[in-house]
Amino acid sequence: MPPSSISRHDAATPERRALLVLLVYLACILVAMLATGAAARRPWLVAGHVLAIVYVAAIARRVDARSTSQGALWLPVVALPVLYAELGVLFEASQRLPLDPLVLVWEQRLFGDPARTLASRAPWSVVSELLHAGYLSYYPLIVLPPLALALRGREWRRAHGQTVLALTLAFTSCFLLFAVLPVEGPRYRFGAAPGAPPGVFRDLARALLQQGSSRGTAFPSSHVAVSVALTLAVLEHQRPVGLAAAFCTLLIAVGAVYGGFHYAVDVVAGLAVGVVVAVAARRLSRAPAPPDGGVQPREPDGGEFSLPPTPGARDTSRTPR
Repeated sequence: MPPSSISRHDAATPERRALLVLLVYLACILVAMLATGAAARRPWLVAGHVLAIVYVAAIARRVDARSTSQGALWLPVVALPVLYAELGVLFEASQRLPLDPLVLVWEQRLFGDPARTLASRAPWSVVSELLHAGYLSYYPLIVLPPLALALRGREWRRAHGQTVLALTLAFTSCFLLFAVLPVEGPRYRFGAAPGAPPGVFRDLARALLQQGSSRGTAFPSSHVAVSVALTLAVLEHQRPVGLAAAFCTLLIAVGAVYGGFHYAVDVVAGLAVGVVVAVAARRLSRAPAPPDGGVQPREPDGGEFSLPPTPGARDTSRTPR
């Protein structure tokens, strides 16, 4: 059942915190561009970041529990594909060497070489198509659950905000790690995974990555990190949807290695990032204590909120003498 009342009108909403996370990320990347010399090679990126910081800061100042602008509430999600696309440009402009040799040492010590052997061990079309279809499910997965919460109305505002905050934290955490630890991944280092049979979903996945992937963004796997964070957030508010998301996340994690898109250590690191940011998003999304020292609103399962009794109201549950 939906919550019986709307959360308190305060500035510490999950949506506003998602915007603040985005703001901090933009500032960090701007500093990184200036420190690595990428700013001199791509001055238009510097100008774009300055304008984005000013714009996001202005939006964040106006967002609170009474805001109704869907554009402001969805801004972090809409901005993320653009921010991902620029990472490849920043990697090339920084002229840094990828850290794949170091990651390959970790990979071989812990797992062997599954990114180049897993498909050869299971070269069956039904397995390949299932895992590649699961890998592609990542794209609707990051949009549909928060959209479903948004369409349920203002009563589900905080649940929607927690989901958006989890997405924003997962994306920006991965993007910052990409900037510090650029890793290209097995697809760039070794080419297509040997043994994986051709198929509709495999060909679609490879074509999509060929057109939209950014170099240096393999460690950790943002697909896994975002899927895990989203799944944990959605399980709290939409359990059937969360269980479906958990199944998709499993396919994404295995498919990332099977298809030769990620090392296994990328997937493990993505899992760790996803769990950490999901816990952080849940803590940051809790309803704040009332400023007048009143009773904290109760939050039953599903993130539902109910306000405390109005002071002075008659207690009808007590039998009169």
